[in-house]
Amino acid sequence: MTTKIPKRLRREPLVEAIWQAVFDTTSTISPPGDLLVGIIYSWLHKSNYHWQFQRLATADIPAFLSAQDPHLRFTAKYRIESPKSPIVYQIGDRIISVHCRRPYTGWEVFRDKIIDLQQLLSETAVIPSPFYQSLRYINLIEQQDMSDLRGLRLAIRLGDQDVINQPIHFRIETNYYNFTHILQIATHAHVRLAENQSMEGTVIDLETRAVSSPNWSDQRDQLEAIHLAAKTMFFEQVVADDLVCRLQPEYE
Repeated sequence: MTTKIPKRLRREPLVEAIWQAVFDTTSTISPPGDLLVGIIYSWLHKSNYHWQFQRLATADIPAFLSAQDPHLRFTAKYRIESPKSPIVYQIGDRIISVHCRRPYTGWEVFRDKIIDLQQLLSETAVIPSPFYQSLRYINLIEQQDMSDLRGLRLAIRLGDQDVINQPIHFRIETNYYNFTHILQIATHAHVRLAENQSMEGTVIDLETRAVSSPNWSDQRDQLEAIHLAAKTMFFEQVVADDLVCRLQPEYE
C-alpha cells in the first residue's frame, strides 16, 4: 500500500453496503429460493420478532423463464427486513445478499451478520457454495465536498476537451490486488435516501468480487480479504487525498 487507509470516515458517505453470493443451482432442488427464505425468516425470528417478510414482484415470474433470461437469473425474489435494524436480507434462486443501509453499522457488525448467515447456509445445505462472493459499497459524495472530477483519481479527455464539470456516467471493470473491481461513477446524481430526504452529488459504486472458496464454512478469511481489497481500491485508486481530508478520516 502507498496510501494510509483510514479506519473510518467521520463524515460517512456510505449510502449502502452489500454482500452478495451468486451460486449455481443445477445440482440442487429448484427453485431453492422459496425454501431458503422460510429457513432464514425462521432463523431471524428466533431472536427478533420484528423481522418482516416481503414477496417481490420477481417472485411471480416462472422459474424456467427467469433461468433463461440473463437479466432475471440473478434477481432477488424475497426481502426480509426490520424497522428496528438497518440490515436487510434478499433471497433469490441463484443469489443471496445482506444489505446495510444508513446508518452504517461499521464493518465488524456487518461482517458478523454475513458470517452468521454463511454458517446457517453451511448447516442447511440447501444450496451449494457460491461461485463468487462480493462486497459492494455505494457512496454519495455531496456537491459541497466534490464539485467536479478533481475529487477523484480519474482523468477523462474527449478530443481536445478535459471532462471535469460535465455530467458523466462511467463504468469500468478492472483488477487490483488480485480481485476484480467493478467501479461505477455518476456525477450530478439525485439520490433518495428516505421518504422525504434526497441529496445531490457524485455516486461512487464499487463492487469487489472474488471466486469463492469451495465451502460456505471456508469463506470468512476470504471475506476479510475482499474487504481489505475494497478499501485499498477506494482510497488508493479512486478518491483523491483532498477529498478524504474533507470527509474527516480517523486512523488507528
